[in-house]
Amino acid sequence: MRHRIFAGTVALALTVGPAAFATVPPPSGSFDTPLTEFYRLAGGEVHVAVSGVGTQEGDHVFEINVPGEPLAAWLYWAGSTRETGAVDPAVTLSGGALVQPEDLYGYEVGRRYTVFADETNTAGEVVMKADVPVYAFQQGVNVFVISNFNERDPTTLLRIYRQQYGVAMVVAYQVPAGVGDREVIALEGADISNYDRYYRMPGYQDQTHSEVICFDFQPLACDQVGILSIAAGGVMEDVHPVPGTTRIAYGSPEQTWFTTTSTTPPASLLGTTQLLEANKFTNSQFGFRGMQIGIFSANVPLTQGSTHACFQHEMLPKMRTNEFAQNFVTFAATLEYDRACGTGTPTTGTCELAMDMSVDPLEVPAPPVVDCDGPLQEVRVEYTGQGCIASEHQQAFDAKCSGNAQFREPVTVELYQKNGALIGTRSNVMLGDLLTFNAAEAGLDRLGKVEWRVIDPDTGELLETVEAKTECDDELVLGDQFGSFLLVGFTSMSGTTSTLETTTTLTYTVTNNGTADSGEVVVTDDLFGEVGRISNLAPGEQAVLTHTATTWKTQTYDAVADGSADCQATGTVTQTFLPPPVVPDEDDALEGQFCEDGLEDITVAYTGEPCTTMTQDQNGKVVCEGDALFTDGVQITVLDKKGRVILEQPNVMIGDQVTVHYYDVPPKPESANKPEKRKREKKHKKRLPGDLVFRVSIAATGEVLGEVRIHTSCSEPLSPGDRFGPVDVVSFTSHR
Repeated sequence: MRHRIFAGTVALALTVGPAAFATVPPPSGSFDTPLTEFYRLAGGEVHVAVSGVGTQEGDHVFEINVPGEPLAAWLYWAGSTRETGAVDPAVTLSGGALVQPEDLYGYEVGRRYTVFADETNTAGEVVMKADVPVYAFQQGVNVFVISNFNERDPTTLLRIYRQQYGVAMVVAYQVPAGVGDREVIALEGADISNYDRYYRMPGYQDQTHSEVICFDFQPLACDQVGILSIAAGGVMEDVHPVPGTTRIAYGSPEQTWFTTTSTTPPASLLGTTQLLEANKFTNSQFGFRGMQIGIFSANVPLTQGSTHACFQHEMLPKMRTNEFAQNFVTFAATLEYDRACGTGTPTTGTCELAMDMSVDPLEVPAPPVVDCDGPLQEVRVEYTGQGCIASEHQQAFDAKCSGNAQFREPVTVELYQKNGALIGTRSNVMLGDLLTFNAAEAGLDRLGKVEWRVIDPDTGELLETVEAKTECDDELVLGDQFGSFLLVGFTSMSGTTSTLETTTTLTYTVTNNGTADSGEVVVTDDLFGEVGRISNLAPGEQAVLTHTATTWKTQTYDAVADGSADCQATGTVTQTFLPPPVVPDEDDALEGQFCEDGLEDITVAYTGEPCTTMTQDQNGKVVCEGDALFTDGVQITVLDKKGRVILEQPNVMIGDQVTVHYYDVPPKPESANKPEKRKREKKHKKRLPGDLVFRVSIAATGEVLGEVRIHTSCSEPLSPGDRFGPVDVVSFTSHR
């Protein structure tokens, strides 16, 4: 079989090995099927693309970039020989340039031959392969959907076929305008290694690491850079940290060694040659208890005169799991290089990446103002860890904050009603987590005045307390910050819901503006972590990755694109949330309010706080005794400094307000017989006494819990928001 490039000047020599058409019989006593060459394509500007997905039940989507004419393509997957059911005969492929879904029938290209009795569920991997028609591809990025993997019978819920672990696609293509003399070599099989089983079962006949896997070619005329691509999968049930990062990966930790030689390849490459990359095959997009695929491409140095290029997977120690079988299966590997040593397409040069980022929507309008009178049933907040200094809200004296979470994580967050009733507890809270609290958790219909507590889970230390009133008519605005908590959404008792949460799509466009391939490109967002991988970008190629997230505040997103060919690019974009409108209310009238020439009236809010809660500038004029102990249903009695009762208000709850007017002051008894004094009182009747005592007591028993005396003649400073133990000043009217 021969192919011609479009220019018609260079021939493509294609050879296909027998493994492409029939199952390779195992050598005597073999553990698995070693990777062997099945495809070789030479002449012109030829390349190979590799992509794939992990497999669970259902449909799965993946992309593959084919920037040229496809010449041949294959699909690989791995399954277990011990699963209930017959051999999985076919998969369904849709997308790309296909006008309708197409069933692809597979055949076996390799397997593990040694299976032990205690491996009843997951051992004995087998690699299947299906030919993909070239008309399934269009030039550029193709998006495919893989269907009917791990299907279950709808009645019994048992898998119809064998359980499968990973799907890889390999495509050989040529660039029409190319005049080089490149060669692509492809291997396939079922190279299986099993570190965990080997070390836990003495005498277990297993393959700890992979075999040394080699490509063979004619002696190279020069030093150059080739591209090695690998597709692997298997039962990789392991949880481990990725070195140098904060990520936790689900997969089989391994690293790959590489070398070239002109003699017989060595029996082992471990620790003696070039380490390509550590921990490549980590958690994939569809990883589920290790059922995943690893795709890796890297630029590799090819030495003049060499006739073999070899690699070997080294399995690293795992954390123990409850499963014995943790197989790592290599399906296929490809190598591409330039036989012409740069006389055609350059094989050396510099990779130069650029990345553009965009976000949709770029600007988020404020949510509409909702009719939300009354108390709330549910609130949704973000834990920011910023502490009290970050507070920015409209509640003034109704909101209080003490302590500092100091960006601590993880923490425990508890929400209480002001009367001490626990509404809910959230454990293992991290910075940026959204927390939802509903009054129904405590059997209540409303939240009322609440207190958040931030607690160190290791020591039990109370780091921060935040109080707020959760009523829509009490200046509660989306985007308000109460200490370490940002208000993101709420639901009223009437069912009205308002939220800042918005579905956002970030786009990362990566372009290679250099003269050499990028190798595998990993795009990592500072906030979201890894958002995707690109198998390779040739010079001039571009790829687009997207990530969808829920956002609720102005945020700058920074990302890095790292190419394995030692090239990097950064990008940044900012999404802006317009501030919600502030609804004017009576507190706006408090600005500029001064105490002058005595007061005609004063309104205070009952807080139940102890005398140690003081924020005022009256120095020694204030006298406070006792402790209201945050008691609800108390009686507030207002007296002058001589003990005359001016006002009694029963059944006062935390947060209730008490207003006393000048006309509430009773006349002095002696005034009836002293006309001159009556005349003097008439002149000053619109003023309250110069000192007022607010006494908190239990009406039923008369027990006095506490009292505070406030100077109200205006000879001492007095302002809305001043705190006097059990009461806070809300507002007042000056005589002048």
